[in-house]
Amino acid sequence: MWKKVASTGAILLLICQTAHSIELKGDTAVGYDSNPFRLRDGLSPDGGAFVDIGLRAKHVFENNFGLKGVLKNRSYESSLDNGDAVYMDLGAQYKKRSALWGKKVHFLAGGGYDYKDKTYIRRSTGEKATFNGQNIEDRYDYDSWKANALGSVRLKKGLHTELEVNYRSRDYENYHIDGLSDLDYDQVILINEWRYTQNENSKFKLALRIGRRDFDNKREKDKNGDDIAGTDLEYDYYGAKFSHRYKLSPDFNVKWEAEYEERRDNSSSGYYDTDEWNVGVGFRYRIGNDWHLIADASYIDRSYSDRLAPVDEDDIESPDKNGYAFEVQVERNLGDFHELATKAYFGASYDDYDSHERSYVYDRYQAFAGIKVQFDN
Repeated sequence: MWKKVASTGAILLLICQTAHSIELKGDTAVGYDSNPFRLRDGLSPDGGAFVDIGLRAKHVFENNFGLKGVLKNRSYESSLDNGDAVYMDLGAQYKKRSALWGKKVHFLAGGGYDYKDKTYIRRSTGEKATFNGQNIEDRYDYDSWKANALGSVRLKKGLHTELEVNYRSRDYENYHIDGLSDLDYDQVILINEWRYTQNENSKFKLALRIGRRDFDNKREKDKNGDDIAGTDLEYDYYGAKFSHRYKLSPDFNVKWEAEYEERRDNSSSGYYDTDEWNVGVGFRYRIGNDWHLIADASYIDRSYSDRLAPVDEDDIESPDKNGYAFEVQVERNLGDFHELATKAYFGASYDDYDSHERSYVYDRYQAFAGIKVQFDN
């Protein structure tokens, strides 16, 4: 893991040192997490302190070729170090603006790599996961390669449409243990997005998507949750997302969004079939010249078709789920400090989720405070 962290840090530094015009952002925060492993009441350990560190670097060269890098790390106090997590994302893209049939057209193509490392703590026990007596704590660590291409057309003033194709190949930590399937997959998603600017205060967005996920070595299941021999699991995805952002005043912005996704597997049992709704609202309010109040709330409702088997935690299976998440944050501009635009912030979040699976019923609150810095060269 740390070799990859060091490599990502070196690439971010290389972007910064070789670029003539870069955007570099840093973020560090300290906080308290009441339930780092999202465990149910009675199973969760005491909460503890954490430190978040984030770094983002981005540069667009004169030929419209760009590089970006993201590094995020959360570290808990020693008694909770199984909650530590590292995420890295490296990417490159090329943009081109042109005209087609008298319309303004924007093309983009890119690719990248991302990586995640986090210890797998079983929700039903609160302990590091094992299978047939063997440790599988890295089960959900992964490497991903991805690519995308899109074209955006301005149909008329205020109205844009965009067609994008996304490809991802994800490789999870593989264990050669009888009865434990691989989780590796390839996925393609096609997205058609429409953006409408009603006026300078009101903006709408609609995104429609369809996709397919093919697993490399994973079986379909019957309603009892047993593998169906000789099969290869596939998912089909269908979804839509609608959002609206409105500026009530120069100091007050509000937004809301609603999203629906349907997932269907290729078995006759429909063991993995899901329907999911997500709804969110939020606002940003500027107080004076230097203060901002930011608040967001969301609701999720994920349901499965009828089946006879409980959730299998080793199967990367998200359970049926419904509940809320809230976050409130206050930011204050601190001005420039040695050519760095700085902000201080503090806030809190609260999650409360219910499920038919007892292991997935939990609540969690976090409190945090930190500093953001930005340097544009």
